[in-house]
Amino acid sequence: MLIEKLYLQDGFIDFSGSEMNLFKYGKENPNKQRKGVTYVYLPEKRLPYRLDEILYAEEPHKFLECLKSVTENEEVFNILLLFLSLTVQAAGYPKRAGLFIGEGNTGKTTICNIIASVFTQDLVSQQPYFFFNNKYTKGEYDKKTKKIPIIIINDVFKCEKPLNSAFFKKVTAEQLVIMTSIYKIKFDSIDKAIENRLVVIPFKSQFKDKVISQMKLLSDLKPEHPAIIKHLVKTYIYFRDTLHSQFPISQICENAKSEIFGGNE
Repeated sequence: MLIEKLYLQDGFIDFSGSEMNLFKYGKENPNKQRKGVTYVYLPEKRLPYRLDEILYAEEPHKFLECLKSVTENEEVFNILLLFLSLTVQAAGYPKRAGLFIGEGNTGKTTICNIIASVFTQDLVSQQPYFFFNNKYTKGEYDKKTKKIPIIIINDVFKCEKPLNSAFFKKVTAEQLVIMTSIYKIKFDSIDKAIENRLVVIPFKSQFKDKVISQMKLLSDLKPEHPAIIKHLVKTYIYFRDTLHSQFPISQICENAKSEIFGGNE
């Protein structure tokens, strides 16, 4: 079951149809029903934006330029944008995981931090590099992380042991996972489910402007947050309806993925 809604401060975005629709909330927490008044349950976790901010948002030019600056060509940029669009429905069983791979200073962690900033800590959980290690306790995951739709794991290459395949499939069945790594990663076993769920996106050899302050970039992008949400929702609708949730072929991404799975044989 897909959950194709995003809850805002004063209403919600519904993108289950062919277009993005915005709806205002009705009255909150009624003590009794009144004729002609619509009451709704307000979700506890809501994005810190208002309907008007989404409605009148223009293109997030700085955000898109940032994505282009860390990808090698238009094909890889499009795949990165399509994958990031899955963040808007991450609460609805996406069965996808992204691996951002590349040398240091290529913007992998920066892009993750942008997503974490846009969707806030209510919807994003940043986990340690050993999250998929066999030693990570299931109880800890169930208590703290299971209900958070987006999981970000930086520097998974630091995990000395192969990633736990069974736990990886369990998590990606219900949550969207984004991982970053300098080197290719290794699973303790490989099957078609893992291969189909993992989207490998290589980042360029060097970030466009190495001296840029990540904190300054996050600050500069903050006014674009509603526009980023709007753009990702529209991209997601295109991905779902036009591309039928299938990523286009990119030889660069396919080669990077082949290297990952070649190392697991």
